[in-house]
Amino acid sequence: MAGDMILHVAKICMERNNSRVTTTHVTAGAGLRERKKRATRRALRGAALRLAATHGVDQVTVEAIGQEAGVSTRTFFNYFGSKEEALVGDGAELQCRISAALEAASDQPLLSILRRALHDAAVDVVDMREEMLLRKRLLSECPALLPQHMANFAAAERAIAEAVAEHLGVGVESELRPKLVAATVTTVARVTFQHWHGGSDAELDALIDEAFDRLQLGL
Repeated sequence: MAGDMILHVAKICMERNNSRVTTTHVTAGAGLRERKKRATRRALRGAALRLAATHGVDQVTVEAIGQEAGVSTRTFFNYFGSKEEALVGDGAELQCRISAALEAASDQPLLSILRRALHDAAVDVVDMREEMLLRKRLLSECPALLPQHMANFAAAERAIAEAVAEHLGVGVESELRPKLVAATVTTVARVTFQHWHGGSDAELDALIDEAFDRLQLGL
């Protein structure tokens, strides 16, 4: 009987270990897929901007963007609904960083989670500095793109509000806080990123910390 008990316990341990291994593999696989998706999205945005800078917005086609990025037209439409959407940016990186941070740190203060998420997003911003400067120039030269730009970031803010609501365990429509938090963090991102792009001598991480420190002190 003792032998049967030992075998039973060993079987349970093996099942738990297998479960942990499977979960680890699934998590790693999901992380790899997300990185590939971010890389493809970034490649498409970069291709769209390069073509627009070279040939003009009106001459850019979805097919040309896909060819420049090395993907099919069908793949393009998995990420963007139009060439305009690809040209003006969509806030997807920030949204993904915030959603991931909220999922990974459910027991930490909300402002601390958001601060860390923006520090993570700063890595993307530094890597994409030339792309963002090119987009800024494009928007100034083609004001017809501004409505799409605003619509894209409004959609990203909405998605962030939904992630915050889920984190807090409240309804995104019934409670004010998720939308207020989403609007605040996207404003912090926009202001700090633009200030840094504008030629600030400060490091981007330092600007993010200053913004959150001021929020915690009541500005």
